[in-house]
Amino acid sequence: MGPARESTTANRGRTMSPEKRIADPDEIARFVTYLARPESTYINGVSLTIDGAFSA
Repeated sequence: MGPARESTTANRGRTMSPEKRIADPDEIARFVTYLARPESTYINGVSLTIDGAFSA
């Protein structure tokens, strides 16, 4: 996939997202970090989606 294709795909993702942007890698990292902390040990057997409300 070349740069032009990636740009088109990214732009499509931005326009379709309720937040009109693509997630910042730091946002994903904070989510994963939270799940790795002891405070999240009661979370189990669930599918958690981080998609900026795209699937809401």
